Amino acid sequence: MSEEIARIAIALIAVLGMIGGGAMLAKRMGFAAPGGALGGKKRLSVVETMALDARRRVAIIRCDDAEHLIMLGASGETVVASDIKSLAETIQTPAEEQSAREASPTPSGAPGATVRNAA
Repeated sequence: MSEEIARIAIALIAVLGMIGGGAMLAKRMGFAAPGGALGGKKRLSVVETMALDARRRVAIIRCDDAEHLIMLGASGETVVASDIKSLAETIQTPAEEQSAREASPTPSGAPGATVRNAA
């Protein structure tokens, strides 16, 4: 009886070992998708997190090239802002700032406006 139990235990260990070895081999050969995503591209990422206090935290989540600001807490999750612009989209290079200034006319009387004499 104990010989039969030992034989079943050894067979179980051997089968689990073969399953694990096959999974490792499949991953190494590229049969498994990296990161669990289809096609190898991850759709979801955490851009940044910050603790507000001991119970609450805010996070910027990127999903399909759109960023969302969410607040995580003990009472639940709240979407603070949806589809916000990333920092890279909001920063302008000096050349872009110059072209934006040239494209938009400054109203007379506003700071930086040039006033010409009509006489």
